Amino acid sequence: VVARMGDSIPPETQQFTVVTIGRTAVVLKLNGGLLPDGSDTITLKLGQSITLVNQTTKTTYKLRLLEVRKT
Repeated sequence: VVARMGDSIPPETQQFTVVTIGRTAVVLKLNGGLLPDGSDTITLKLGQSITLVNQTTKTTYKLRLLEVRKT
């Protein structure tokens, strides 16, 4: 998914909102619920992958930051 600051991703479920985009990292906010540590944001670094599981729906999301482009 190509996204800009303020976009909700993925488009079909809008589970996350892009809060900030840096040169090598993106901060995402979880739109519903909290992460295990009690926060609602996660920083994803370039090349990093994370897997999140929605315990209510048993849906798994694998997020990977492939590239950051300057527009």
